Amino acid sequence: MAWPFSSRAAVAPLRSEPKVSRAPDPSSVGVPQLAPRRTPTVALRMFDAGQTDRLTSSWPSAPMPADFIVRRHQRVLVARSREQAANNDYMRGFLRMVRQNIVGPQGIRLQAQSRGTGGKLDTRANDAIEAAFVEWSRSENCDVSGKRSFRVIQGAAATAAARDGEFIIREVWGPDAGPWGYALHILDPQRCPVDYDEDYRRDGSFVRHGVEFNKFGRPLAYLFTTTDEREADYVYGGRSFQRIPASEIIHGFVEDFIGQKRGLPWSATGVCQRSCHSSSFSGRAFFVAAHGASSASFVVERVVGPMVIAA
Repeated sequence: MAWPFSSRAAVAPLRSEPKVSRAPDPSSVGVPQLAPRRTPTVALRMFDAGQTDRLTSSWPSAPMPADFIVRRHQRVLVARSREQAANNDYMRGFLRMVRQNIVGPQGIRLQAQSRGTGGKLDTRANDAIEAAFVEWSRSENCDVSGKRSFRVIQGAAATAAARDGEFIIREVWGPDAGPWGYALHILDPQRCPVDYDEDYRRDGSFVRHGVEFNKFGRPLAYLFTTTDEREADYVYGGRSFQRIPASEIIHGFVEDFIGQKRGLPWSATGVCQRSCHSSSFSGRAFFVAAHGASSASFVVERVVGPMVIAA
């Protein structure tokens, strides 16, 4: 039987459509077409600390100015640092090393370098100046209260800087300053209210953290709630201050941030990570050890018929 179709049957060629050239869009004539910009893959992998995702949601992503940090955290940090200085051995050892390595056993001493008309050192004058400085450094001369020597004042300043983040000393002249007419008065920095601010004064000055500044940031005066030693408690929220000119104040602190006007405790990072956690851990470990030592068990053998039972 013959198959009516053949695989080799001629197939009619397809007719190709004529090519029609379209006129260019008038709006796109002369305007270069730019490809969309893509972020380089390498840039996406750089600075892992700058990533913001669910794992870093609790990590601050906006910088805070120094004034905001001091106003919000300084008082709490000082309170916790002082508590650790009273109860934690690590903190007390740190403060002891600060006094020993910064101040030393002799403290800061004066070495006079006065010279005569020929340019040579005047030995007699220098010896007299140094002897007078040693005499002034005695507790009855250099401290308005007559209790601290100059060496002890230096140690107190170093301790306050490490524990509280700053120290404030007032220079006193006149009859109240003792036999030499000049003495030092150690002030508690927390008497200068860190939460008191005043902006946009008419003369261009401003108050930040209880310190009065000119428009360029030079200290003009320090505002204290009180400098009377009879006042035992801190006063918060008041607006009655004792104004002390900045020329009478020695204010020392480490400037961690540009524009910082008050100090932060040196132990701020260790108070939470080391001191507080280690003290709570050691307290719980001591409790568990004491509880285990007070618990006891005994093994007693009992004879029940032909059997021996350990109970």
